[in-house]
Amino acid sequence: MVKQDKEFVAVETTFNITNLQIIRDHLVKLNDPKTKQEIGFNMRLFYPDHYTDFSPHNCNTVCCIAGHIMIIVDEVRSVSDAEHWLGLNDREAEFLFYGDFSQENLYDITLESAIDCLNTMIFTGKLPKRR
Repeated sequence: MVKQDKEFVAVETTFNITNLQIIRDHLVKLNDPKTKQEIGFNMRLFYPDHYTDFSPHNCNTVCCIAGHIMIIVDEVRSVSDAEHWLGLNDREAEFLFYGDFSQENLYDITLESAIDCLNTMIFTGKLPKRR
């Protein structure tokens, strides 16, 4: 269903809730001392010069949301693949992958904030309002 307005077009979402839960659960484990991994979470830099990217895919991030999807899903090799894996359109992917769910700069977005965003998407089927 599409609702047209002069300045805004709202499209019903088709999020892949199962895959949102998979990435959310993976990110939650990053803070659990029992399952702590050698991979961090960081939305900061796309071309880091002094941060380590521990992902086997070397996606040139230091493990943002899309980077973590590339780590856990072998067939996902790009941000575009991650977008499709989550069932996002371009606007939704930009919102999630570029940290538009937070008023913080990319380098200040926390893992907890990203998990909160994913939880909102899972439980409401909508993107959260920007904080």
